[in-house]
Amino acid sequence: FTEFILRPKSIHFGVIRPGSLYGFTLTLKNEGNQAGRYIIHQPKLKRGQRNLLRVVHKPGAVAAGMSAVIEVQLWAGAIGEFSEQLEIQTETTEHVVPILANIKVDARQLSRARSSRPGHTRLVSRRMPVQFERFIGDAKVDQPRKEQKHVHKDQVAEPKLPDYTSTFNVETFGKNKASGEGMEGGEQGSAQEQKLGSDSNDREGDEARPIPDADEATAARSNEALQKKMLESMKNM
Repeated sequence: FTEFILRPKSIHFGVIRPGSLYGFTLTLKNEGNQAGRYIIHQPKLKRGQRNLLRVVHKPGAVAAGMSAVIEVQLWAGAIGEFSEQLEIQTETTEHVVPILANIKVDARQLSRARSSRPGHTRLVSRRMPVQFERFIGDAKVDQPRKEQKHVHKDQVAEPKLPDYTSTFNVETFGKNKASGEGMEGGEQGSAQEQKLGSDSNDREGDEARPIPDADEATAARSNEALQKKMLESMKNM
């Protein structure tokens, strides 16, 4: 035979803050001598609902003497009292578990925990599960007010900008420009004359110096060497 014992018999999340996902753990122990199964009827979710429930567990047979861990998760989206029922059907009995919660803005914030002991509430996440987003829709979630911190800023004197008044004078600019152009013209003329003189000297020097033909000199040296070899061979004869 199979006999399942549920602990605890009810779920009370206590006083929780809105805008977070909370979890409450149950244990379903098989105290019979055969393996048994159970079925959990998931709470029905309605569109526009702000407080949402879901059950997280591992379905399957429970061996004799073993326990199944069931976590009921509640998304707190609206301030006020919350009540619901959860049905767990076994082979021999049916368990109706009442679910209660009190959602307040000024409730104490729980620290996030990976797992919790049976009969205790834990903070699962501060983000809404994707499964709940399509049911929430455009409904607003009540959020706790954030404490505003008053920051005292030190008074800083504004920096003084320098005076950028223009001192440009048209008359003096024209005179300076004219004198500068005259001096530049004279310098450019003398530089051009010097350049032409140096170019002409370079040309005369190049014309005066003969440029030897490298091919003719090489041919002459090779002919002289050939003649010497011929003379030496004739003497040896």
